Amino acid sequence: MISAREFLLMIILVALHGVIADLYQGFLAEWVRQYPDRSADAWKARTGQNPMADCPAQWRDEARAILEKRGFIAGLPPVDGAVQAIKALRSLGQDIRIYASPLDPLEHAESAQRECVARHLGQAAAETMIMTNDRTAIEGHVLIDTQPDIAGTRTPLWRHIVFDAAYNQHVLNAPRMTWHNWRSVLAGEMYRHDE
Repeated sequence: MISAREFLLMIILVALHGVIADLYQGFLAEWVRQYPDRSADAWKARTGQNPMADCPAQWRDEARAILEKRGFIAGLPPVDGAVQAIKALRSLGQDIRIYASPLDPLEHAESAQRECVARHLGQAAAETMIMTNDRTAIEGHVLIDTQPDIAGTRTPLWRHIVFDAAYNQHVLNAPRMTWHNWRSVLAGEMYRHDE
């Protein structure tokens, strides 16, 4: 077993949506529950993490109502393996910093996102969560996100690790990760930053 002392301690930036909390699956489950007579097939060809991006025009009001419903964001299910992996990384002494983008125009989105983090990872994680529209402004060693292309106002100090999703399969120039292979991907990064 590898001890925490054998690794370089890193700041690991982890996206809330798509990496820790499953916004898309939570949305689809609620859609099917509320509208069993309407096919969820429209969302199979995902283009991103936000279900509104793939929503047929005639269903936009209903989709927005789901996303705006109090308790929906806070009650999102975790991505398979996320909670266990984050806890394991913390036990190795890694500095895990969760971040999210504001979900405009949802009035209660920030508090709901913090509640979601608290539910899965504890109040301390929720209190230190970073809210930003510019991921490049966050300092860290690695950034784990489903978004294939991340741009902002600065040159990032972190290395982008693409968290596997249907809509980012075209990305070939960055390490890829799931919560099933995180040990091998992040171990390489831990040693890489120790050079």
